[in-house]
Order: sequence, then structure tokens, then C-alpha cells
Amino acid sequence: QLVLNALAGLRCEGHLLRPQAVVLGGGGSLTMAPLFGAAIEGFMKFQHSSQLIFTSMEASASVTALINGSLNFAVTDKILPRSLLQEHDLVVVPVVATAVAVVYSLSEAPSGCNLVLSQEALVRIFNGSVSVWDDNFIAQLNPFIP
Repeated sequence: QLVLNALAGLRCEGHLLRPQAVVLGGGGSLTMAPLFGAAIEGFMKFQHSSQLIFTSMEASASVTALINGSLNFAVTDKILPRSLLQEHDLVVVPVVATAVAVVYSLSEAPSGCNLVLSQEALVRIFNGSVSVWDDNFIAQLNPFIP
């Protein structure tokens, strides 16, 4: 709310800035749609001459739409490859952090043994450098894994 209030009262040399009417369209992450909807609603209370539109869609579809020019911004909960960012001159701005639950199925684990995953192990799993349970990095943390 503080940011919205500040934007609504921007001044230059004492004059209230009145930006031209703009329509910006964005889309993406189904998870983030309620948050962006509320933010846009709050923004529109202060900015009547412009319009922000957010469409819920799969994150990958929003990135494609951004690249092909049918959206002005995309919201994704996926890590975009550096090559894609560079090729299309895209900038990633983190706006929200969400909780992530790691759910696993490891039938080989003896009864009563819980899988241990360090922060580094999770980073390696999410970036794809660890993709199997018997990877040496995971096995060092969990000697019970066959």
C-alpha cells in the first residue's frame, strides 16, 4: 500500500505527474493470480487513466505470450533458462516467495528412517544436477539408501 500511495503522488518540480493512459496485460501462474488480482485492484484505485489486466494461465504459456508480444509481463514460478532470458532480453524480478513442500516416495528406505535433505541438496534437486535418490550427494546425507 505504501508503494501504491507513493506512485499516486509522484511529483516533479512540484507538479503532480499524470502519466498517459496505458493498458498493460499480464498473465501467468495460477497460484499467483489472487495476489496479482488484489494488487491490481489496489493500484487501480489510484490510477484511473491506466488499466492493468491479469489473465490466469500456465506459467510457460505466459512466458511464450510475453515473448511473442501478446503480454507485457509474465508471472512464472519456474526458473527460466539463462539462454532464454538472454535471447529475448528478458528481465526477471522476484516479487513473491512461496512455501515449497518436498514430497517424496522412497520405498527402499528402512522403516523409521526419514530422508535428510540439506539446503544444498534441495538446490541441486531443483536445478536438475541431482535427479536420482542414489546420487552420491544424497547418499552421503542418507547412508541407509541402497
